Amino acid sequence: MKNRKELKFICDDRDFARIENRIKGVMQMDSHQEGTCYRIRSVYFDSPEHACFYENQAGVGERVKYRIRIYNCSDSVIRAEIKSKEHDTTTKVSAKLTREQFKACMHGGPLSAILGEGREPAIVSEESSEGVLHTFAQKITAEGYRPASVVDYERTAFVYGLCNVRVTFDRNIAASADYAHFFEPQMQTVPVCETGMHVLEVKYDEFLPDYIRMLLQTGELRRTSFSKYYLSRLALPGS
Repeated sequence: MKNRKELKFICDDRDFARIENRIKGVMQMDSHQEGTCYRIRSVYFDSPEHACFYENQAGVGERVKYRIRIYNCSDSVIRAEIKSKEHDTTTKVSAKLTREQFKACMHGGPLSAILGEGREPAIVSEESSEGVLHTFAQKITAEGYRPASVVDYERTAFVYGLCNVRVTFDRNIAASADYAHFFEPQMQTVPVCETGMHVLEVKYDEFLPDYIRMLLQTGELRRTSFSKYYLSRLALPGS
């Protein structure tokens, strides 16, 4: 598990296009990306008291999110992820799930179904895949965490080897409570951002090279603590 710096900015279509054109000349497109973008869909879990939601609302410096993420609506890679954030520093650990384990998480257990066949509760490193799975299962079965919202968006990602820099452009961010169609290309969603507004994220390890930083300057970028999960909850009626 590695600590990463994470900066987020709100920008419009014009700045998105301007920065993306600059980045293309210096950074490589993510090798896992096919075409110009890929779709990310995540279901976020929260406690019965909505602890994650209210921590975001209060601006708590240290907070944790629990989510299950897929790509391009496929079940070929399903990951349970635990993302911790302390101000601008984030850490993320994950574990692969089967479709059956996903269903068990969505329905609150049982513990044996979330852990998977042949696995039993054990003392394991919290940073290992097994540890992530056990923590996720504990949150669901013992603390009552349940699906709270789905966040869906299109991402274009660029990487730069030095300092492990990653710049992502997230467009068409939407929220949903249509859990039954989580793996379907079409699901009922509502927009999270104003029309024409998107999110630029910059992640890096030790430092951000000056020439990369300069490419991101337009004079119009607005730094934000934007939480897709928090705004998805605000966008959903009755949430």
